[in-house]
Amino acid sequence: MCYFNPILCGIFNPGRATNGGVFRNSLGMFIGAFVESYGVSSSHHSELLAAMRAIELAHDKGWHFLWLECDSTLVTLACKSLNLVLWNLRNKMNFRISHIFREDST
Repeated sequence: MCYFNPILCGIFNPGRATNGGVFRNSLGMFIGAFVESYGVSSSHHSELLAAMRAIELAHDKGWHFLWLECDSTLVTLACKSLNLVLWNLRNKMNFRISHIFREDST
């Protein structure tokens, strides 16, 4: 099982958006990270992009059991809805998502 914690960097909305995340194994040990700049974007848009990118990266690494922990309710609801987010990796991976409070994502 691989755990993913997103990191959002941005002050203005919309504004220059940078997002990333940390991957940990089931023991909590660091196994990877990523950071990407999305140019000018809203925080909601960049959070959704980061979650989808994390799923893609986990799939590319062969981590087919992924647990996303996210402090964005929008991202949590979007990933749980079959109608809101449709990408082909949903059928290739076993992932779950849970909402955490911002203080827990450090």
